[in-house]
Amino acid sequence: MGHEYIEETFDGTGKLITFFCKLCDCKFNDPNAKNMHMKGRRHRTNYKKKVDPDLVVEVCKYIDI
Repeated sequence: MGHEYIEETFDGTGKLITFFCKLCDCKFNDPNAKNMHMKGRRHRTNYKKKVDPDLVVEVCKYIDI
């Protein structure tokens, strides 16, 4: 969800160097970090606020033991 809001930046040789999330104003250098961000609550919440108000974003509650 929201792949269209991720910009890719390439260097002069065509090598992918960074990703930028326009929804969250975040920059990533690693494809794994980009993927984790897109699955994360911050990205999904911003997507809900700015794109799809009907999207359900689960709230995680951590229990201290």
